Amino acid sequence: MISVIVPVYNAFPYLAQCITSILNQSYSDIELILVDDCSKDGSLSICRKFALQDARVKVYSNPQNMGQVQTYMKGISHADGEFISFVDSDDWIAPDMLRKLHTALVDHEADIAACGCWHVYKDCKIVEPSNIQRIGNRIFSHQDILESAKQVHVPNNSIDTIVKLYRCNKIFRRNILLHNLKYVQTDIRVFEDNNIVIPCILDAQKIVYINEPLYYYRRTGESTMSLFNDSIFNANLRFLKHLEFIYKDKHVFHDMKSDVYVVGSYSMSGVMKSDMPMRQKMRTGYPGGDIGSTAAVRRERLFRITF
Repeated sequence: MISVIVPVYNAFPYLAQCITSILNQSYSDIELILVDDCSKDGSLSICRKFALQDARVKVYSNPQNMGQVQTYMKGISHADGEFISFVDSDDWIAPDMLRKLHTALVDHEADIAACGCWHVYKDCKIVEPSNIQRIGNRIFSHQDILESAKQVHVPNNSIDTIVKLYRCNKIFRRNILLHNLKYVQTDIRVFEDNNIVIPCILDAQKIVYINEPLYYYRRTGESTMSLFNDSIFNANLRFLKHLEFIYKDKHVFHDMKSDVYVVGSYSMSGVMKSDMPMRQKMRTGYPGGDIGSTAAVRRERLFRITF
């Protein structure tokens, strides 16, 4: 059985499509775990309606708003399946996604199976990633994974460009997820998938990739950018330090330079696109800012983690 976990928060316009796409899968041996994170728009009522119609649907509610990470962690704690998959509540999946991933994983005795993603934009334009057709189906051994893990965010890296660091384009064997829950950071708002996906990838003895876009990822344009502040900046710093710990704890050689570049670039972009007053932006994100300011010191710490 595959346990499909959907963290739900204010997804009323999209939730029915998401749930229907899961329940209508050609692979029917599933349980659908919906965890509502105190939605304010009626999402919970949609969850309960589907639960009344299909016994495979289980609905849970958080006592207070806990964020996406703790919400999907709660879903994992209630999962009974031998395999676990995730779908975000504003996305949907192709009718054969679970069957194709499950078949590939079982046939190749892999720990993780992954597929490509469609990107769905506000104007309803659906874009297929340009690299899907040229990649082909792939099987990665543990040694292949360790080689790719040396430096992840570089051109043509297998982890970054093929397997990807998403939760939602994969199914995992249950034991590999449970073993790595200890690495999950519950207090971050950006890069949430990395601290569960990366340790699972590093433990996998085999990963199989299907060169079909089977997951529909809705790009709404909404993000935390406008709300970016010192708290998120500091969370990104903690994420990098924790990421470094994961690789060291698993005794995997990894050069952090590309990770620092990606997180640093995102953080600087977040500062400049945020609603902060311009004077604060200059202190926080601009290289010529006041190096004595607390935020500027944090910026310097961000880029000095491994240098």
